[in-house]
Amino acid sequence: MRKWRKLSQKAYCAIPWTDVYVSPMKRTIATAQPLCDVMGLPMQIRDGLREIGYGAWENKEQEDIRLHYEPDYIRWLTEPPGILRPTAKRPFR
Repeated sequence: MRKWRKLSQKAYCAIPWTDVYVSPMKRTIATAQPLCDVMGLPMQIRDGLREIGYGAWENKEQEDIRLHYEPDYIRWLTEPPGILRPTAKRPFR
């Protein structure tokens, strides 16, 4: 974390930050905290920035998904956001 803090001071202090938005995920909070500390800004946690769960597609290569879930994969590529991936807990929004 110290290394990041030093890098953030050099790289990011020149940017006129006004807000810092993060998801409620622990690692995004941990990543943003040093920047907020250095810049003196409050961290604004937004549930809408939470990562998408891909269900059965999680950690699979795109080609594997296409081969094993072709109808759903085609729908996912062609339809507006909102379709549910196989075994996912919530749809895209």
